[in-house]
Order: sequence, then structure tokens, then C-alpha cells
Amino acid sequence: MKRLYFTIILFFIALKTMGQILEGQFSDIDKIIISKTGWYTTTDVSITCANFENYNFPCYISTSPKVIRKFCKIISKLEANNSNVYPDYRCKIYMFRKDTLINSICVDRANVLIDGFNFKTSKRLITELDKIKDRVYNFNSNNYFIEDYPGGQDAIYSTKEKELEKSKISLSNLNLIIIVSIDREGNTINLQFKNKNNDSVIPESLKSTLNDIFYNRIKWNKNSQRPSIYRIALRIGRR
Repeated sequence: MKRLYFTIILFFIALKTMGQILEGQFSDIDKIIISKTGWYTTTDVSITCANFENYNFPCYISTSPKVIRKFCKIISKLEANNSNVYPDYRCKIYMFRKDTLINSICVDRANVLIDGFNFKTSKRLITELDKIKDRVYNFNSNNYFIEDYPGGQDAIYSTKEKELEKSKISLSNLNLIIIVSIDREGNTINLQFKNKNNDSVIPESLKSTLNDIFYNRIKWNKNSQRPSIYRIALRIGRR
């Protein structure tokens, strides 16, 4: 009982400390730019914080000290999200101090990603983000984008398909989605397979070949801002 009580106390201390860190970190923000789409927009694959810029969503800006203070206060009071997180973001917030980007935050209806930490999205945060409607057209978010793979999305598809061809595997009958987990050093650390043809079994030989390609032959870009649990989805076969 004492151990449980002590654990609960430590948990609330950790939450308070994180809130203080976030509030201090964001205290002198003077501009926020929000790139977002509809919260219920559907996409073929999940949108991660690292590949968000590929989608060129509309951007909105606020330089109002009142709006920014309120936004930062909401962020600092978010609760930690300790459940399993499968990122599929619909909003990315770029935070500036004197035209220098100091941080970015990704938001979906369930989760907020800040510095690799996951927090629960609040209704208040969604409401405040939706209030910012001053459109900006000259913001190029790709200036702040680190590609997951050298050469970008087309290059990873090309590399993957060439490696499969070397292994004498035909792509014509494949219709898979692979969920790839990547660490900050650019290593594949886990693979999950989803067969789009639900009536078909994925051959073990194909799984073995794909494991060899992604674990041993493909190297991703390093990214110190990549969260500790980071996944991307790739199609194998028909696209």
C-alpha cells in the first residue's frame, strides 16, 4: 500500500514538473503558425509528425500575445498520455521566437506530441486551434522538415522495390502495408505486416525477405527530434 501511495505521488510530481518545463519553454513565443486539415479527414496511411510536411495543408498564423499566452497555458496543462499511441496527426504547430523556430507540436484528436512525449488532447486545445483563422500563404514548412529517408518518399519506394526485385519477388500480386518502427539513429527496430487482401496469408518467405531488406539493407536518416516510438506506413505492391 505504501509503495502504491509513493508511486501515485511521484506520478503527480512528474506531471507538475513537465507542465512547468513546457510553460517555461514556451513563455516568450511571439508567433505560432498552424498547418492543419479537418480533424476527421481520412487518409490512405497514417500521418506522422515527421512526414507531416509532405501533405501541404493550409497554414494559419497568430502573433497576438493574448492568443499565444492562452495557447501556451493550455499546452502546459495537458495530461500525460500513457496509453499506446498510433500517431495519425491532423495538425502541426510551429512555434517561433524572433523568427527562429524553437519547437513544433503535432496534434490529433487523441494525442499531442511534444519533444517525444505524448499528452492527451484536450477539447480546449482543439477549440483554440480552430479559432485561429488568419491564413498565411508564404510559409514553407519544408524548410523545417527532415526526410525519413535520403531522397524522400519516392526514393524509399524505389529502393524497396529494387531490393524486392533482387530477391526475385514479383510485386504484381502483392498488396501489403508494412508498419515500420524507426529509432532516432535511423535503424528499423520493428516491422508489422497488414495484408490488404484479407483472404490471403502472407508467406513466411516474404516476411523473411522484407525483414532482411528493412533491418539490414535500408538505413533511414538520423533525427534527434524523432519520438521514441515512431512508425511510418509503406505500401508493398499496388500503389
